[in-house]
Amino acid sequence: MFDQIPLWDGSGIDFPQIMAVLQELGYTGYVTVHQASLSTPREDADKSARYLRSIGHFEPAIAMTT
Repeated sequence: MFDQIPLWDGSGIDFPQIMAVLQELGYTGYVTVHQASLSTPREDADKSARYLRSIGHFEPAIAMTT
């Protein structure tokens, strides 16, 4: 059993460091998020996307509508 840690929670994976390394390497591909068990999927997906955009330099692949 494990506790899922949201992307934006600093006690988990160091995503800012990962994004910095990808930028240094010249990576321009997609970044995907897989969160299987969060209780508010739409809100959590939006928060994850906003968080990733805040630490990376890329645009969303598709526009989200509510």
